[in-house]
Amino acid sequence: MVEAQLVKPLSEKEAHQNRFSRSYIPPQARRVRVLEQGRSTDGRGAEFVVFAVDQRSGAILRKTADDESLHVGIAHAAAPDRLEALTSLVRHVRPRATIDMATMLGPVIGTHAGPGTVGFFWFHDRD
Repeated sequence: MVEAQLVKPLSEKEAHQNRFSRSYIPPQARRVRVLEQGRSTDGRGAEFVVFAVDQRSGAILRKTADDESLHVGIAHAAAPDRLEALTSLVRHVRPRATIDMATMLGPVIGTHAGPGTVGFFWFHDRD
């Protein structure tokens, strides 16, 4: 249901965006994870399923070079396993990069994004 009513329409909408736009990078892969087995009921009696949509853009491979000027930061919300997985991935695909920060997200962003969220950023420090 989530795949048919959320993920597929979202992919179709992204396919019609201007390919020259720099404002949004469509994901290369998207995965739906059900977070709680079974259905829940809201205050009005409507049923819902708790889920998350993970997406991967692959932008670090397209937009960075493997050199000492690449600096990376990773933060997570109650997901140390994902932090480690992403750290290992960066070390594998960009072994010369410096991982300057690997930490927990702060309470404001962590609360809004929810458990399992991983934030990732990078920049080249070229003088």
